Amino acid sequence: MAADLPPEARTAEAPEKEVALTGEQRFPAPLPEAPMPEPRLHELVGRISAQRSEFARLPVADKAALLASCRRRLAELAPDWVRLVCMARGMDHRGPGAAQEWLLGPLPVARRLRRLQEALEAVHRTGLPPLGAAVREAPGGRVAVECFPATLTDALLRPGLQALAWAPRGTDETALRDAAAAFYRERSPADGVGLVIAAGDASGAPILDALEQLFVHGRVCIVKTSPLDDYLVVLWEAVLAPLVKAGYLGFASGGPEAGAYLSTHVRVSHLHVCGSSETHDRVLWGPPGPERDGLYQRNEPRVTRPVTSALGSITPLVVVPGPYSARQRDAVAASIAAQLTLGGGFHVAAPQLLIIPRSWDGREPLLKAIRAELERVPVRRPWYPGAQARQEALSKGLVVERLGVPPATDGPAPDSRLAWALAFGLEAGRNHPLLGVEGYCALLGVVELDGATPEAFLDAATRFLQRETRGSLCAGLYIHPRTQARRRVAAALDTTLEQLPYGVVTINASPAEAWSLCAAPWGGHPSATLRHPASGLGWQYDGTLLGPVEKVVWYGALSQLGRPPWRAHHAASLRAVRRLFDAETEPTAGRVVAGALMARVGG
Repeated sequence: MAADLPPEARTAEAPEKEVALTGEQRFPAPLPEAPMPEPRLHELVGRISAQRSEFARLPVADKAALLASCRRRLAELAPDWVRLVCMARGMDHRGPGAAQEWLLGPLPVARRLRRLQEALEAVHRTGLPPLGAAVREAPGGRVAVECFPATLTDALLRPGLQALAWAPRGTDETALRDAAAAFYRERSPADGVGLVIAAGDASGAPILDALEQLFVHGRVCIVKTSPLDDYLVVLWEAVLAPLVKAGYLGFASGGPEAGAYLSTHVRVSHLHVCGSSETHDRVLWGPPGPERDGLYQRNEPRVTRPVTSALGSITPLVVVPGPYSARQRDAVAASIAAQLTLGGGFHVAAPQLLIIPRSWDGREPLLKAIRAELERVPVRRPWYPGAQARQEALSKGLVVERLGVPPATDGPAPDSRLAWALAFGLEAGRNHPLLGVEGYCALLGVVELDGATPEAFLDAATRFLQRETRGSLCAGLYIHPRTQARRRVAAALDTTLEQLPYGVVTINASPAEAWSLCAAPWGGHPSATLRHPASGLGWQYDGTLLGPVEKVVWYGALSQLGRPPWRAHHAASLRAVRRLFDAETEPTAGRVVAGALMARVGG
C-alpha cells in the first residue's frame, strides 16, 4: 500500500533523500555485474512477484509520485550515466560525440518519465489522459491521433515536428478513446510480472521497457540486462531507487541461460524480448537444432505466456528527387550522416540502406555532402561485438568507401576503430546480404532505382522495400515541400505511406529522433506473428497511452534537419543536448527557451 512506500515516493512534493556519494566516488568505472546463478534468479522472481498485487492496486496518484521521485534522481545522476557509458565505449564524455549518448540514454528516459507522470496525473484528475493533441484524418479514411506536439514545450523544443498515429482501418474516434489507458479503466486491474529481455545498444532502452511494463501495463518488472550493459545496473538502481526499494523492479544479470530460465519461470506472466530475431527465436523456440525445428513446425513455443518484442530491422532512408537548395541538400546529408553515426552505428534505427534516384541530377551532390559530413566525424571503437567482421562480410562484392576522422597517432591502433562506410553496387533483383541481414556495423548501402518522376520513384522505392528487404520497424523519407505540394505527388506519397511495411515512417525527420522522443507508439508493423516476428510485436513508448495502432507517421521540416544535438562533430552538440535534458527534467520557461535556442542554432 501507499503507506509502505519509501517516504520520498508517497507524494510528488516529498523531499528527496540525499545521495551520500556522487560522481566518480559513487560510480568510479564501468564494472560488470557477475552473472546470477539460478537460485538468485529464483529469489529475485519471488521477491518481485510478491509485490505484484500491491503495485497493480496502488493509487494512481502514488504511481505518479514514484515517477516524480525518479525524475529528480535522474536529473542528479544523468552525468554519471553518460560518463560510464562513454568510458565503456571508448569516448570522451566531455567531447561533442558524448551528446549522442545523452540522446540514447538519459534524455529519452527523462522525457518518458515526464510524459508518464503527466498522463497518470491526468488519469487521477479526470479518469483518462487526453487523446493526443487532436484527432485528424489520415490516408484511406483512417482516423489518426496527433501525439506530438502535445504541449507548448514540445512545440518549442522540437519545432516543425508532428506525429500522427493511424488507427486501424475501420476504427473510429470512439473506439480509440475506449481502448486508451486500458489498465487504468479496470476497477480491479489484473496484476502480473513482466520480464524484459534487454538488448545492449541504446543505454536508455532497458529503462524505457521497464517503465512500459510498470506504468502502462501495471506489472511489476524484472529486467534481464544484456552483458554489454551490466555495468550500468548499480546506476540504474540508484536512478529508480523508489521502484527498486519497494520491490516493484529488479535487475538480473547473465547470458542466454539466465534469459531462458526467467522466460519459463512459472511466476512470469508476460515477456518482452529485445534484440535480434535470433534472440527472439532462442527464447521462444530454444537453441538451434532439431528440437527447435520441431517446436517451430508444430507451432509449440517453449514460452506460453503473452509475448511482445522489439527486434532488429534494416532501416531504409529514401530521398525523393526535387529542387533542393544547397542548404536543404546539406541538411538532408547532415541528417543521414548523424543517423549513421548515432551510437557508433549501433542503434535499432541506424540506417542501413540509402535509396536514391539513379538519373537524378542531385544524386552526386547529395553523396558528396554525405561524404563531407562523415569525414568530419571521428571514427569510434567498435564496442558492439563482431561489428568489424560484419562490416567486412556485408560489403563483399560492393565498392566501399570508408570515411571518418582517423584516431590520433598516439591513440588506439587504426584497426581498433570502425570507419563509417558507404557501399555502392546494390541493385534491385540482386539478393545481397546487406538487404536481408541487420548490420549494426556503421555500413550504409546505396541503392539506385529508376523513376523519371517523383511519383514513379516513390512507386519503385515502395515495391523494392516490400519485396527485397527485411524488417518492419522504421523507414525515413526526404521530400522537398514544393514537390510534396504537387497533387499527383501528394497522392503517390499517401499511397506509399499506406503500403510501406513499417510501423514507423518519418518524412523530413529522423527515425532515431522518433524513437528518442517517446511521444508516439514505437514498434514493428502489426502484420508480424510469433513465427514471423519481423521487427517485433506490439507497441511501446506511447505518451498518450493509446491502444493498438496501425502505423505512426512523423512529419518534419527540412529547415530543422541536422541540428547540433544530433551531429557528433558539432562543437555545440553537448551543450545543446544538456539544455534539452534540463528542459525535460524541469520544464520551466527559462529552461525551455534555452533548450529551444540551443537546438535551433547551436549557440
